[in-house]
Amino acid sequence: MGDNLPVNEIENRLDIRPSFTGKMGQHINGNPKYAKYPTHIWVWSVMDDSTIPFGRQIETVLEILEPKKHKLAKILASPGVEGELFLGFSSSNGQGNVYFSPSLLARLGALGLSLNLDLCPSGEDETD
Repeated sequence: MGDNLPVNEIENRLDIRPSFTGKMGQHINGNPKYAKYPTHIWVWSVMDDSTIPFGRQIETVLEILEPKKHKLAKILASPGVEGELFLGFSSSNGQGNVYFSPSLLARLGALGLSLNLDLCPSGEDETD
């Protein structure tokens, strides 16, 4: 994401098809009733299987991106551009944990990517 992100070039540079893109100033989903993107965004959703531990999901991403490290570094070198690995999860009681080994975090950091963990409420009544 970032104001200088070359949204239209990333798919060709990384040979990865985005799940969706958004351009700064355009309405989310192209719908005027939604907010506008504050910056350019390029999103690639790798998997949506809650039975696979986060560590393995990250390893899958790393296996795909590490061979493209130099191409990714050129994209992330643009001023104001950031890369992030976003992991969203929910818990029926709002608690839980996850462990990432130092070597896994080092591999992620070597790609110039930050890690964002987002705990979302389950939406279920706590008495259930």
